Amino acid sequence: MSAANFLSIIRRTARRGLVWLFMISLVVIADGIYVKPAEQAYFWLISFFTAGLTILTYELYAHWLFPRYLFHGRLIWFSGLSIFVFSVIFGLMYSFYPLIQQTARIPEQVLTIVTYPRLNQWYTVHQAGIVGWLHTPKTVAIVLGTPYFLASPFLFIQLVRYYLTQRQHSQQTELANLQISNENKLLELDLLKAQLNPHFLFNSLNSIYVRVIDVNEQAADLVLRLAELMRYNLYEADAPVVALEQELDYIENYLQLEHARQGQRVEILFSNEVVASGLVITPMILLTFVENAFKYSIGGTQQNAYVWVEAHLDQADTLVFTVQNSLTSAHNRYVADRTLAGIDLPNVRQRLALLYKNAHRIETEQSEESYSVSLFIQLASAA
Repeated sequence: MSAANFLSIIRRTARRGLVWLFMISLVVIADGIYVKPAEQAYFWLISFFTAGLTILTYELYAHWLFPRYLFHGRLIWFSGLSIFVFSVIFGLMYSFYPLIQQTARIPEQVLTIVTYPRLNQWYTVHQAGIVGWLHTPKTVAIVLGTPYFLASPFLFIQLVRYYLTQRQHSQQTELANLQISNENKLLELDLLKAQLNPHFLFNSLNSIYVRVIDVNEQAADLVLRLAELMRYNLYEADAPVVALEQELDYIENYLQLEHARQGQRVEILFSNEVVASGLVITPMILLTFVENAFKYSIGGTQQNAYVWVEAHLDQADTLVFTVQNSLTSAHNRYVADRTLAGIDLPNVRQRLALLYKNAHRIETEQSEESYSVSLFIQLASAA
């Protein structure tokens, strides 16, 4: 046993001993007020026995019935065992009466006129009998009042202490759970962001490299747009929110670079009706829909492939972002139908559920030749 455990046991024992001493003092002082000199012969015997019953009642409730049954909501067991404890206490009181009378040698005629209250109580109970006392409210009050009344203040303190401890524990648990939940959400968001397709920048650099060989204005424009994309990724994407116009500019730059990379193979259109909205949005939340469209609009048969993107505001604060793309192969149609385009859309659905729990919805439409997804998202105004 460690020194800390030993000291803890000593402290608990000392506290319990102080409670016992206080109970004994309370009984002795309360009974001593009514004792006459002629009744001193049985005063100490009865007082210490009453104090013993009070301590027994307190110990059974405070350290057995309360922590094992009441505090765990086992009310039926608590009620049944409380009746059992009461029966034990009453049985001890009833059976102890003849011992008191015999030990103190109290004549029967003296018991009818004795003024010592505790002895009067036992005499009343004994006269009523084990069954008779149930029909006499006075004797019921006497039996209940002896140990239970004296132990009740200490039991009340025990209940208040348990309530305060449980409340503090509950608050600490809620705070810890909230902290863990926030950390998990941040970690999950970081992981979801990390899963976005990184190959786009490399493919774009290859396209730019081919065009830069001839050094023309179009190549310079592509380099500028790529620089804007990289700047946004490095300096804006880590912010909690960005201006909606910045996010849509990012989408436009992305589409221009894809247009340069795909050439005439894919028809790319972008309609943006959002101007000076004053709204903010989580960065990189829209790109996944566009990436998804390119992934499943090309490949296999590449004739008549297209990606159409539209953004406008419905009412004052709801962005409607629609991406429609062709499905140019049977394989892509099957994948889009069965998996909602691989890992990307499930990821963005999780991000939206975390960040815009009750402020968004996604609608999809699919035919043999096309797939369309629309995001309706209610946005906040910039502070």
